[in-house]
Formats: sequence, structure tokens, C-alpha cells
Amino acid sequence: MKIINTATDAAIKYSKEQQKEIDMLKDLDEYIEYDLSGKKFKVELSPEKVTAYSMEVKAKVTRAKAGVESYRFDYKLSTDLDWTKGEEIQTDQEEYSYIYENLTNGVEYQLRAVVKDKEGDEETSQVLIYSTIEGELLEPSIIVVGSKNEGYEAQEYYSDEVTVTVIDKGELDTTRASKIKYEVTGAEEKGETVEIPEERQITFTVSTDGTSYIKAYTIDNIGIQIGATDPKIIKIDKEGPKEARLEYQSKTKDTITVKASGKDDISGIKEYTYQYKESAESEASWKSVDTNATSTYTYPNTVIQPSKSYDLRVIITDNAGNKTASQKITVVTNTAPVVGNVTVARVANSTSNLTITATAEDADGDSLTYTLLRGDTADNISEIALTPTSISGNTVIFTDTGLTMAKTYYYKVKASDGKESSASANYGSERTYCLGSSCSGTRQVWQNCSLCGGTRQKDLAVLW
Repeated sequence: MKIINTATDAAIKYSKEQQKEIDMLKDLDEYIEYDLSGKKFKVELSPEKVTAYSMEVKAKVTRAKAGVESYRFDYKLSTDLDWTKGEEIQTDQEEYSYIYENLTNGVEYQLRAVVKDKEGDEETSQVLIYSTIEGELLEPSIIVVGSKNEGYEAQEYYSDEVTVTVIDKGELDTTRASKIKYEVTGAEEKGETVEIPEERQITFTVSTDGTSYIKAYTIDNIGIQIGATDPKIIKIDKEGPKEARLEYQSKTKDTITVKASGKDDISGIKEYTYQYKESAESEASWKSVDTNATSTYTYPNTVIQPSKSYDLRVIITDNAGNKTASQKITVVTNTAPVVGNVTVARVANSTSNLTITATAEDADGDSLTYTLLRGDTADNISEIALTPTSISGNTVIFTDTGLTMAKTYYYKVKASDGKESSASANYGSERTYCLGSSCSGTRQVWQNCSLCGGTRQKDLAVLW
């Protein structure tokens, strides 16, 4: 044993190239210690965390060739003779953490782990002697100070780096707390263990966009954790949405439909603000028309007019309040055909036909199609299925047949260029001819005609 240990001590002084030889000698040391001593495997017990009422330990098993079957964690007061045995925990893990709970504060305990392998052999760890914290050692606290965008103070995202202060609030047993440790994981990775300063706090910053998790510990004078915080979540989003874009979808004479898109992998997109101006206006003339959470939007006819050029853009806002403007797009609205006055005339020798004539112009020079609208009153006009009698240049004529004798009809004409359509601003009206039973000849006569609305009214009937 002594010779082997001396050889090991000498080998440690060699360079890295001799590491294999060192490892071999160490394995030989363990062989002598366990295999020749009759021990089947080795169990080590180390402290992890201690509070006023609990202790967390970790048992580690090595050289268990048959495999681990179970763990048992025993304890007793240092002043007692008998051990209190724990429950047997079935697991094949070679490392296992365990928490002794409901202990008495400020008392020295002895702890041990008993491990059984799959062949039924048991080995016991060394005895760990450690005291619970005397009195209440409060856990450290984490205070975060950072800025948020105006109007988004209630949101969970910070718009810039944050300052984090870890305060050790140990009160009664402060002689055991000698260091403060903090860890930052997630979007930002950092950490430090420092001697507790006189003011019992340390300060650092977290500045990386994304979600970071902060934990703080109080460490005692032998390196055991004696107080810890729950993770503090810090979410930072300093930049606005990326790749903000606005795409044209469709248009009419007085509406424009667009689609917005953007990416925000941190806080997420909250809303879209749609803006517009006439193309001839300055950059200072941008006006917001609506803000909503919908990425497809139609600019309404309350702000869009026919035959005009508009610049459009969208402002995308994320949940942290950061804003990004898209590129502008320019769209010229359609021009609707213009229909002139509509005239209506009675057809000679007919009590049931009328002719309707209108003119129309299209600024884009597109070919036009026409629709006739008819009604009994000026306020009740609707489309009818009637093909024009003739179209010559910009003049269209309809002949409406099968009408009721001596009745007034009202007409409008609508023209379409395939993109837009518009009806005439005015309407034309006329009453069909009336034929009295006593009329004769081929000339216009005075007659008694109740259908014409009078008893001695000139009737314009032309008889055949």
C-alpha cells in the first residue's frame, strides 16, 4: 500500500503524457481499497444545499459491476446513538439526489447513504456531519430595474438592458453565508460567485434580446448552498419587427386592399397601423387610417377617391411597443366611366314602348358595356335584363317594350369598363301613350280618356 501510494505521488509530478500511467495507478489504489478489502462498490455522499429545516445531498456510486438496485438515506442527531432509517428508493441510477426534510434548525446531524446492488450486496457511504441553519436565513432577493416603451409598461418585455441587483437578506445566521452566486441562462449566459460585500448585494446587467433566467444563491464558508431564489424571468426586446412589408392585393375606384407582413421572434407582433397620403403630398403628410391586429386591410372610400395616386405603408408594433415602418407602395385608383344625361321618348304608334338614350365616357379609353335600370318611381330603380338596341360611339340606345299604357317610368343607365361601373347621376322619365276607345283617324285628337288623367286632355295617341 505505501509503495503504491508513493509511486502514485511521484507519477502526479510527470507531464500530461504520463496521465494514463497515473490513471492506472489510481485504479490500482481503488482495487486494493475495495476489491482486496471485500467491498463490492464505492458510495460517496456530498452536501448540495442546506436550509434551517432541510438538507439536500447527492449520493454517487462507482465500481458497481452488478448495477444499482436501490438507495436508502439514513440520519441521526450527532448526540444520538441510533440511526433513523429512510425508505428504500428503487432506482438504477448511479447518482441520486435526496432531500432530508422537517429537520430542526440549528442542530448538527449525521447523514449516510446505503446502496444495494442487483446481487443484493449493500455498501454504506461515509458519514456526513453537517448542521442546519440556526434561525431563519432568508433567501436572496432579485430586484430588476429596466425601461419599457411608453404605453407598454404593463407588458412583460423590457425595451432595453436591465440592471439586476441580488440582495442577501440573511439575518440571524449570517456568519455562515460568505458568498453570493448568481447564474443567468437562456438568451444570455453569465454568472459569478463573489464574497458578500459590506452592503450585502451585487449588481450586474442583462442586455441580450430574448428570455433569460436568473437564479441567485447564498454560499456558506465551505461552499454549500444555504439559500436560493426561484428563477427570475427577464424578457428583453429592444428591436422592432423585422422584414416589415406591405403588398398590394386589389383596388377599385375608391378602395385599396393590401396585406402586411413582418417577423418578430421575441415578443411577437401586436398590431398593424395602416397609413396613407396622396403621392403628391410631402412625407410629413402621412395619416393613420386604422390600427388593428389584422394583416389584411382595405383602405375605405372615406379616404380613397377615384383616379388618384396614393402612397401607402404600414407601421408594425410588437408586444414590447417597438415599431417598424414598411416600405411605401404607390397605387393609382381606377377611373369609373361617366354617364351623361338620360333621355326617354315615347315610340310612335305604341302605347307600351319607350326608348332610352344616354352618352358615356371612359377616361382610360376602355370599351364599355351598358345596363339599364328602371323603376316606378325615381327612388325605386333597379337593373333589368335588356340588351341595348344600338351602340354608336359613346351613345347607347335601349328600347323598353311591353310596358303598361299611360304609366310613367323612370330610367338610369349604368356603364362598366370591366373594372369599374357607375350609373348616371340623373334619371330620365316618360309616360307611355294612352289610347281612347273613341279615337279614330290617323291624326292627334282631343278625346275623353280617363287613363290619361283627365276628361278633356290632349291624348298623343297615334292610331293605325
